[in-house]
Amino acid sequence: MLSSLLSLFLSFVLLSSSLSSSSSSSFFLLGVEARSIEFLTTSFEYYLVPRNVHNDIPLIIWNPQFTQGQYIVSLKNDEVPTGFNVTFSLLPNSEQARDLPITYTKTSPQNITFYTTITTTSASVGASSAVTVQLASTSDRATVLSSFVITLTVVQYTLLPKGKARPFLYVDNSTRTDPSKKEIIQTLIQTGQERLNSDLRVPQAWGAWYGYFYCSDGTPLVFNSENNTAFWCPSQKVWYTGEIYQKSWYTYRHNQLFASLQDLSIGYWLSGQEQMGRAAVTILLEYSVFYPAFPFRDIDENPSISGGRVLSQTLDESNAVAPSLAMAFDLVADLMTPAEHALVEFNLLRSMAATIKRNNAGMSNWQTWHNVAMATVGFAVNEPLLVDYSINGSSSGFLFQLKNALSDDGFWWENSLGYHYYTLRAMQWLLFVCSRSGLDLSLIKVPRSDGKGDKYIEMMYFSPLDIVEPLSNGWAFPSLNDDHSMDDKVVNVKDVYLYANWQWGPSGRTPSPHRQAYSWVLGMQGGSTSPQQQLMWGAPIVPGTFQPSSIDLSATGLTVFLSNLTSSSGSDYALIKHGPHGGWHGHYDKLELLFVHGGVSLLADYGTVEYSEPLHYDYFKRTLSHNTIMVDALTQQEANGTTILFEDTLDKALVASTFSSDLIPGVYGERTIVLLPDFDGTGRSVMLDLLAGVDRNKSSSSKQHDYFSIYHSAGTFKIIDGPSLVPFSIPYTSVDPSWSFLKNASTGSVPAGAPLRYSWSSSSTIQKDYDDDNSNMASEVIGLEVVRDQVNGAASEIIVAMGPNQPATSYHPVIISKLSGGDNLFSNLLISPPLDPNTPVKFYSNLKNASAPSFYITLGDKVAEIDMIASSPSSSPLNITSAVVRFSTTSSSTIKSVYGYNVAFLSPFNGANSNQIGLASSSATRPITGQILAYTLDTSSSSCSLTFAVRGDAPAQVVCEFEVLQMQQNNAQQVVTTGHMDGVIIPKEDIQVTVTQTHPTLSIIRVYVPVHPSPSGTHTIDLHITPPPPSRDHHHDDGNRKKVVIVY
Repeated sequence: MLSSLLSLFLSFVLLSSSLSSSSSSSFFLLGVEARSIEFLTTSFEYYLVPRNVHNDIPLIIWNPQFTQGQYIVSLKNDEVPTGFNVTFSLLPNSEQARDLPITYTKTSPQNITFYTTITTTSASVGASSAVTVQLASTSDRATVLSSFVITLTVVQYTLLPKGKARPFLYVDNSTRTDPSKKEIIQTLIQTGQERLNSDLRVPQAWGAWYGYFYCSDGTPLVFNSENNTAFWCPSQKVWYTGEIYQKSWYTYRHNQLFASLQDLSIGYWLSGQEQMGRAAVTILLEYSVFYPAFPFRDIDENPSISGGRVLSQTLDESNAVAPSLAMAFDLVADLMTPAEHALVEFNLLRSMAATIKRNNAGMSNWQTWHNVAMATVGFAVNEPLLVDYSINGSSSGFLFQLKNALSDDGFWWENSLGYHYYTLRAMQWLLFVCSRSGLDLSLIKVPRSDGKGDKYIEMMYFSPLDIVEPLSNGWAFPSLNDDHSMDDKVVNVKDVYLYANWQWGPSGRTPSPHRQAYSWVLGMQGGSTSPQQQLMWGAPIVPGTFQPSSIDLSATGLTVFLSNLTSSSGSDYALIKHGPHGGWHGHYDKLELLFVHGGVSLLADYGTVEYSEPLHYDYFKRTLSHNTIMVDALTQQEANGTTILFEDTLDKALVASTFSSDLIPGVYGERTIVLLPDFDGTGRSVMLDLLAGVDRNKSSSSKQHDYFSIYHSAGTFKIIDGPSLVPFSIPYTSVDPSWSFLKNASTGSVPAGAPLRYSWSSSSTIQKDYDDDNSNMASEVIGLEVVRDQVNGAASEIIVAMGPNQPATSYHPVIISKLSGGDNLFSNLLISPPLDPNTPVKFYSNLKNASAPSFYITLGDKVAEIDMIASSPSSSPLNITSAVVRFSTTSSSTIKSVYGYNVAFLSPFNGANSNQIGLASSSATRPITGQILAYTLDTSSSSCSLTFAVRGDAPAQVVCEFEVLQMQQNNAQQVVTTGHMDGVIIPKEDIQVTVTQTHPTLSIIRVYVPVHPSPSGTHTIDLHITPPPPSRDHHHDDGNRKKVVIVY
């Protein structure tokens, strides 16, 4: 036989490190300095010519020099010719060597790896020590027709002294004997026994990215552990075949084995049944012997730092380490021989940690899983520097993530609830294993970026509960950015709140003020937690109550309104998204609007599909798939935004105004909503939705832009009042690929001032209350009606098409309005549930004074006027900083109630002739018959000064009277001061009144200014209060917020 020694590699295949041959070196391994390890690795390639083999053939005798110490010796061969055995033996020539001779035999055609450990006590065993590999025939005559490579590796290592007892990272002896967990323990033992009877063969094959194991419509293929050649797609009812599906099948198979490993090791530890433990050891050894020899491969099968060895991503291998591999190693260590223990520690756990550590993913959900993987390995093998790196790594560790990746609102920076909880589950494992080892990370705080206090890990648990949606089938999270589950239910994260209850609950390790919220989630019907989680984190659950409310999360960029949760007509929920993009998982959807009424999602975000599907990048991430604004038919660029005005103090009127940075270069966006719950007393809600695109360069540019306002909803679409629609071939597919995914498009033209009224609706079962017992359900028609501004509506085009759902096996209506110009304002009234088509609706605006736009709404005999003040009237009709809402009826000119917010400027109100407001033919005269202002004082203030005046754009002589009152807790009114101004020439100098707080529960100061006679021109009443109340600087602080209300 021809044998040739090709090379002596001076590298250790396990750790890909480079050292000098036959010499000891101090090197950096996983953060461990000065560990003496000698690498002796060599490969031999044998060319086996066709011939008959009758006897055993010694292939190679290798004589490494073993000095005093401990060694791992391994042999790796990828392909043994059929019909042969390979025998691996280590035959030293020294009686001082222990554990020798060692011989292993394995029969082809399986891939083989042999390993053993040896311990020498003398300085040198001698040159005649030999590693012998033999190829032996298993039949009388066998033909060898192939070549193959044998790799021999000798690694010197030093086992760290055990500074403490076994870490028991997950459970301990007290858990095993806890009588309250008896049923859980029996369930876990039974699960382990079931795994023992399953197929536990480990495929020595690399697993491709799981994202390839999908049908072309974005639905998953069916994984069958017994079939890795053909894969069933239930949605398309076809079989998929091909190499990429087979390779990704191996990922699912490896993950299945990792789950089996976890179940077997727990079952063994709880029961002492050694058969389960040995099965777990065997799986660990199987992975240990081939893992180091596999190359690094990422999802594109390139050797990048993001690739793993047995799986395609370091992220996926981190998920395998924590908890499955580290847990199993921890629980079955007492069954391993020293050789097995060393092999698993070095070939698998340390080697996998080295693979993971080479990919510092920085501020990333990946890195949080990297951290917990390295920490669990560090604890399991008693390597403190690994643990230190996972917590204190300057650009990667837990503290780095807490400081840089957690927003001041307590949300993960990628702004996806799916990735928020995915990240939190990793951090949760880290918290747990650290606490098991005496290191408590749960109370660590880092400064907020705005300098207003601290942020800490518990915020990730309670903050998302502030924005949940009240759907008819239970509380849900809104779909944001790369969320794969549309409106994912809160009960699906019960495992997270099981841990929160264990850590911060009423009987937890450190009870928290938010413990009621965790009990609230755990008390919901549905959802589940695993027996393993109950074993580790099971703590008494005390019933608790929690009710979300409206909130403005300035750091995350989410503004949420929530009202009428206890109303028999159902609740209202609205969300505007205007914050940071969210990195790779962000969507291009600034100023998106979501709306829920009566438990039904009416304006929805459809999340995304698997990343391997074209729909992900070309549609779901792009602007067209969201309820927002597009400019020039293009997807927005990455943008940010802020809240200008937010007031949630009343159930009768909720006002928010937001704006974004540039959506395309030079054009930014603004959105203002006014939500009027239960507008007509029947449970019907009304929302004023103002959406604008603003050209920063319009004064110096003649460019005209096309603006597109987009609504997505479900149900049957119909035009109530508007143009007839005709089939339409969308002309923008070459501008942006997202347009190509719309189908069945039609269009119609809407002249300036012409009516446009449409709706989409369906029969749905809604929940009338939200106590989670499903006791108050009703079936009714639910949906949304849209009415555009009937006076100032510009000439526009409406496009109606069907857009993909998620997954894209069905479609929903997409309604797009198009306007052209330098700036454009989409002014729409949203009504839910839809009105009877014969019910008249009036919706007018007065935009003549851009600094004080006003809107007039009539539904039946119910009337509302909304007056606003814009802070930048020269650039936009929005940027709203103040708003007043007044309610009355068509049969009476009496003002029923007034709601004002952030009052600095107030536009005039004509109660007597309210039906003329906003009419295009009306004159500029708007006589003032009366103005009511109100303000809630901060109870911590002892006094304040009120400054007010009547102002106008034309001289006029008026008579004004004013009255300032203090409203005390018992609703008694104490008059502070009164006065009048006779023959005042507008504008009038300011009049100042000082109000001293005489009662600790002072709630309202009211100023009433009747003006006689009515002046011509546009006039306002200007009210200032000094000092202003403190701003609401943190969304969990319910005090010190601005409130303005007076009701008649």
